[in-house]
Amino acid sequence: MYLEFFGLEDRPFSTSPDPRFVYLTQEHKAAIAKTRYAVGEGLGLCVIYGDVGTGKSTLARLLFGQFRNDGYTVSMLPNVLFKRDTQFMRAMCRSFRIPEARSLLDMLDRLQAFLLDAYANDQRVALIIDEAQALPGPALELIRQVLNFESDTEKLLQVVLVGQNELRSKIAHRKALKSRVAIASTLDPLPPEEVPNLIRYRLMVAGRRADLFTAEAYDRVFIASQGIPRTICVVCDNALLHAFLNQKDTIDADIVDRAARETVMQ
Repeated sequence: MYLEFFGLEDRPFSTSPDPRFVYLTQEHKAAIAKTRYAVGEGLGLCVIYGDVGTGKSTLARLLFGQFRNDGYTVSMLPNVLFKRDTQFMRAMCRSFRIPEARSLLDMLDRLQAFLLDAYANDQRVALIIDEAQALPGPALELIRQVLNFESDTEKLLQVVLVGQNELRSKIAHRKALKSRVAIASTLDPLPPEEVPNLIRYRLMVAGRRADLFTAEAYDRVFIASQGIPRTICVVCDNALLHAFLNQKDTIDADIVDRAARETVMQ
């Protein structure tokens, strides 16, 4: 609706997971590097924590693509609302195209055989689980069990759990699982000085080079969003719409405040 008015080729602040618009802070880059190191070295279990809207799912998709490009056998489970451990185990096997079995024990045996065959062929196997805070206790116990599948030097399955901060307490209450965490990273909200960088980057990818927001508008975006990337995008998208409807070619603090009142604070 407003693309031509602002000289844009795409919506810069869509919340869909388009990898072109991913703005990686140093924190995001560190989480990716640490996780790639742990998976590459066969360390077993990695965890990425973060509040809602801090870019966890985007990071999970990026890691999935990078591992696939590295030649790993990798799968991702984006939905883990399983009531029983057998459902979780079946989903895990299905993601690796392992023939299903009736019993949990048989599925574990088939998974182990699959992992041993991959190891014999120098093939790294990784499983990324998004929204992992939703995993029930039995599923977490299954993860602990499959992490016991190992060679003399490394774990046969690399597991990356990506979830909200409540996942931290779930793991903390399971000492046997907590002791298996090789690498943990936390994604925090952006500091004020990073907010303009994210906005400018997304505008640049969408086709606009010139600044669109005033310095005060950037400050108001941070106040409204508290540095949460998803909220930043929602506020900015609505700010562009307000500016277009009022035929203003610059986003000032007043426009951001109005956009924020109708979105974040509604």
